[in-house]
Amino acid sequence: MLGLDNSTIPLSFVAGPAVLANVCAILQNGVNIRHNHSVDQWRRFQVWLASDDGEFGRFYADPATAVRLSARRVHLQLCTLELLLLGTWVFGLTCFLALAWALAANAHLTLAGSLSMLVLGSGAVGLALMGAAAFTAASENRCAQRLMLLRPGYHPTRAGEKS
Repeated sequence: MLGLDNSTIPLSFVAGPAVLANVCAILQNGVNIRHNHSVDQWRRFQVWLASDDGEFGRFYADPATAVRLSARRVHLQLCTLELLLLGTWVFGLTCFLALAWALAANAHLTLAGSLSMLVLGSGAVGLALMGAAAFTAASENRCAQRLMLLRPGYHPTRAGEKS
C-alpha cells in the first residue's frame, strides 16, 4: 500500500496511463497500415505461385521462403495489434482506477490503499503488453528484412553510405 500525505498525488497517476493508452492507439494505426500492405503482398504471392509462369522466381530467389516469410509477417502483425489493443484497454482501466484512488484518498477511505496497488499492477501489465508488442513488431521487421534479402540484386546499405 502506498502511503501518500497529499490526496491529489493519485491524480498524477492518471496522466501517465492516459498518454500510454494514446501511444498504443497510435501504434495500432501504424501496424494496421503495415498489416494491410502485408496481406496484399501475401495475396499477390499466392497468385504468383498459382500461376506457375516463373514470374515469381524473377523477383525472389526462393519463392517458397518468400511466401512463408510473408505469411509470418501477417501473423506477427496480428499478434502486435492484439497486444496493442489490450494495452490500450489496460491503460484506460488504469486511468479509471487512478481516478477512483484519488477520490478514495480525498475521502480518506481505507480502500485507497488497495486501489493504489491495483493502479500499479494494471500499469505494470500495460507496460508488459507494450513490451511484448515491441518484441513482436521487431520480429515482424526482421521477417521483412529477410524478405528483402531474397530479392536478386538487393544490397542493403547502412545509414550514411552511398549506394
